[in-house]
Amino acid sequence: MQAAPLPTPVQYDLPEPHRRHSRSHSHRSHRLSATPAVQNPSSASAPPPAGYAGGPTPAPAVRYLRTLTLLIDDLRNGESQLAEVRVPLKAPDNPEDGFWADAKEVCSELQASPSRIDGEAKVYAMRGKFKQYFMRVSSEGDIESMSANLKVSKERTLEVFVEDVCFVPRQILIGILTDAGIEPATGWSCD
Repeated sequence: MQAAPLPTPVQYDLPEPHRRHSRSHSHRSHRLSATPAVQNPSSASAPPPAGYAGGPTPAPAVRYLRTLTLLIDDLRNGESQLAEVRVPLKAPDNPEDGFWADAKEVCSELQASPSRIDGEAKVYAMRGKFKQYFMRVSSEGDIESMSANLKVSKERTLEVFVEDVCFVPRQILIGILTDAGIEPATGWSCD
């Protein structure tokens, strides 16, 4: 839908205070000019676009991006890292409750940064005692995520955990296979 052309403002020549002018100075009119200044005459006479119902055109939604600090614990290798992403944060009714972030936007910004999650993994945040999975990375690097509300602290931090895709942690499974005399193949996966 195209926006309706805005009316062109009318410009008036306002009278100047009386002063003595030299002869070389030309005399200005003290009348108001009622002729509007039209900047684009074709837009003033153009018909409204098809399907236009009239009325004011709503202003586009403004998205305020805020810095969200991700505290990432990679349980696959024991590493911890900090990443900062800029995403819109929704404030709840009570400011003491922190913020809400959309998981899909967090994933997109995280994976576009140098702190992206590499290798196959499942990524989650804790909401109370529950794991909230919001991203999965395949061994080929494909990212699967969906919109979900992630609870962000009032300090704008979110604790994120990265775990192996395996049901049994990979190191334990490799240990069991090795104890049984079975050598896991290179590139072995437990999907």
